[in-house]
Amino acid sequence: FIEFPFAIEAVPKRIFQTVTPEHFWHSAARLIGSHFLADAIETVLFLDADEICDAARFNEWLGCSDYQMHTTLKLANYWYFREPAFQANAYEDSILLAQRRALEPKLLLCKEERDAIYSSLPGPKRRMVFGVDGRPMFHHYSWVRTQDEMLKKVRAWGHRKDKDWETEVMREFARPFSGTDFVHGYTYNTVEPLIDLSRTFPIHALKQPIDLHKVSTKQFTGWIKEASPRSGWTSLFSR
Repeated sequence: FIEFPFAIEAVPKRIFQTVTPEHFWHSAARLIGSHFLADAIETVLFLDADEICDAARFNEWLGCSDYQMHTTLKLANYWYFREPAFQANAYEDSILLAQRRALEPKLLLCKEERDAIYSSLPGPKRRMVFGVDGRPMFHHYSWVRTQDEMLKKVRAWGHRKDKDWETEVMREFARPFSGTDFVHGYTYNTVEPLIDLSRTFPIHALKQPIDLHKVSTKQFTGWIKEASPRSGWTSLFSR
């Protein structure tokens, strides 16, 4: 676990030339996390908390894939709306796998986030990568939420000014699921859920202290400045 200060006053204003305030904090979290990678790590998987990996199938793919021969890959994922049983007929590829040697601080602090990393890096690279069996290995539950949870999402996310999302949410939950969504307009299949959100899990006492890393304001500011537009650009493969 990494704990860092919510010190918006320490962020150089020039950083918002490349990342909007709405996109800043989760991009900053990726940047900070990169400073805690073990020396032996060669490949980095950028996976958000609402993106669930089918671990057995992903491990099978890692065992026979040529991913190490690619600078970066975008991995295909299923997409869900409202309930974990409502699976879109369209695939997305939000998950990113990248070679560590190719990652620069500037790439981790961009408005386009993981898409910016993929588009900025040289090849070889590939999008929409599936598992050995030809199916996605990840499940994205970004919009699997109650009405209250979805309202909190649309009030805070980076696209909140694009349209009247709150009205869309209220209209959506005023009726049973219609078979499409107001975000992308996908059509849906009803599937057996990979996860059961109705379950509750016991909280067990920890047998040992959490491995917690605390980032000081000085460290935080230094890393953000390193990724700012004025800092120099070094060779992608200099490490």
